[in-house]
Amino acid sequence: MNILLVEDHRLVADAMKVMLMEIEPDVEITACYSTQHALSTIDAGKELDLILTDLFMPGIDGIGLLTGLRNRGITIPVVIVSGANDDKYIRAAIKGGAAGFIQKTLPGAEMMAGLKKVMSGGRFFPARYLEGESTSGPAHSSHAPIHNQNSVP
Repeated sequence: MNILLVEDHRLVADAMKVMLMEIEPDVEITACYSTQHALSTIDAGKELDLILTDLFMPGIDGIGLLTGLRNRGITIPVVIVSGANDDKYIRAAIKGGAAGFIQKTLPGAEMMAGLKKVMSGGRFFPARYLEGESTSGPAHSSHAPIHNQNSVP
């Protein structure tokens, strides 16, 4: 399993690497501290199974990374990890093709369960986004169900 971690704060990146090592024993984590570096790594042909990106970074942000990947025809699952709690960012992530949006306020175990859900082909978004939302339409396909962050199996 190869994971690309895009996070401009090195302390946060180091802490996330430690957590991500729990996903499976042979996980390889490549850290990039900017979106530009991440896109260069991808353009160089790095084999990846999952991309985790911060939302707010200098230069190109996490939504810009989604756009860059889409423009390249890359379909690697992307999960945005952010402290933001505004629904407009979650909607932008879904519109941009993200497989998940994990808030930094979640406990580590729930974050890991959400990442495993995404790696198995599912999707993972905050429960409040789902309130009053239909589960049909372009952001909610039947083969990639939206997963409620408050009820991780």
